[in-house]
Amino acid sequence: MEQVLLGICDDQPEVLCELQKMLCGICDEIGLNNEICAFSDGHELLEQIEQFQVVFLDIEMPQMDGIELGKQIKEKNPGCKIVMATGMVERFKEAFQIRALRFVTKPFVRDEVKEALEAAVEGIFFTKSIEVYAGRNKYELPEEKIAYIRAYDSYAEFYIGEKKYRRKCSLDELEGKLETKLFVRINREVIVNLQWVQQEEKGKIRVKEELFQVSRRRRKEFEQKFIEFDLKYRKMFWG
Repeated sequence: MEQVLLGICDDQPEVLCELQKMLCGICDEIGLNNEICAFSDGHELLEQIEQFQVVFLDIEMPQMDGIELGKQIKEKNPGCKIVMATGMVERFKEAFQIRALRFVTKPFVRDEVKEALEAAVEGIFFTKSIEVYAGRNKYELPEEKIAYIRAYDSYAEFYIGEKKYRRKCSLDELEGKLETKLFVRINREVIVNLQWVQQEEKGKIRVKEELFQVSRRRRKEFEQKFIEFDLKYRKMFWG
């Protein structure tokens, strides 16, 4: 299995330490290749959220509680699986607002945490990474994090979150390399990631804050792939 990046967020250092040790042990037990990052502040987690596949969030935190944090996570990284933790069982129903995958109680019960982690990992849709550049720096971007790709001169520009990266290649070259379940070319200049398509109407689609026109020649292919993605794969990203 490919590496899974886990994030945990709790304002209590001792709780963070306990959960991190527990998750490390569980990952070793189930043979999960992982990296775990701990955060005591939700704003710090949000700055890096695009790289995480699974996060464990405490509901009760002073600056930004887990529900509000979860809402922002789903906006920035819809494929991220959220597991909510709380000592107040009555707050579990609030977590339905953010489509939390699982709930665990505090103090933590190992079997409960293990079941939640296994459920989250099972639903991860793994894709390859692609080499891109920002300035002179090289990066490896997970394909599922890319919202859309736009042709620019002899380059392709990759948009992820509010950041932009480049690679010297054509869209024709990329079409043969990208995950076909996720990506579809909509016109001569743009390839979109179907999980980020927010609406489609009369040949126009919205991806993040951008509005794109699907060419008439590619409209049938786009509609077929969009329907297939909705039926088979969207739940893997949105929980």
